[in-house]
Amino acid sequence: MQPLSVEIYCPELGGAAPEIVQADVQSRLGDSGVVLMMEERAPDPAALTAALAQSWQFPDARQALEPCRFVLTLRETPAPGAAPADRLAALQRAVQTALEAVHGEALHCLDSQQFIPPGLFVGETEARGIPTLQAGAINVRFFRIDTPGVADGRFLMDTLGLHALGLPDVQIDYRWLDPGAVARTLFGAAAYIFEFGDVIEDGHSIEGCLPGSRWSAKRMDSVAEPRRPVVAFDPGVPYSTRDEQ
Repeated sequence: MQPLSVEIYCPELGGAAPEIVQADVQSRLGDSGVVLMMEERAPDPAALTAALAQSWQFPDARQALEPCRFVLTLRETPAPGAAPADRLAALQRAVQTALEAVHGEALHCLDSQQFIPPGLFVGETEARGIPTLQAGAINVRFFRIDTPGVADGRFLMDTLGLHALGLPDVQIDYRWLDPGAVARTLFGAAAYIFEFGDVIEDGHSIEGCLPGSRWSAKRMDSVAEPRRPVVAFDPGVPYSTRDEQ
């Protein structure tokens, strides 16, 4: 079982040594099932390129990381058989607690490979309660398919994050649809899987992003890295790319 993890990047620790901050936050966490490590480490933009490129909710993430010199890593220690909602709730409560003790400039959600502003995390968890996928647990990623033999205007979108909870992510290979509408539909499908479990099988369908449309489902391996099981949706003619290489 892959543990869920979040990194909090901080510019300073208020003059306290990293080991003192780590002990303070760990004491606040108690028996939450989440452990942490505090270290003095500047961000490495080269190692974070993939996450920075898909951090749609935090376009200024690269600039926010520049003054940061400390990283607090929170990692869950899930009990065997723990429900996805319980696992995510434990980690998000721990992040809440840590943000009360340190000033973070950016949150790196490792499982969904994205950066989000700490204010967004706090706002979403306060507005929606815990657990909530909107606080960085799911990333809807966008890729332009630009290879020889492929017509212009073809795109791939997927979610990343459910795989860490033992659930399939979702993806769609399409053309001529509004990316924002596609993203909202994919997120809705991911939220449905998070709530009800791995219940979308081959041949099932969901409501598409256009009125009256249906997207048919097929189980497969993901196109984009990391390789993982996904539920792939076909939007139907004329938006489908299933007949293209």
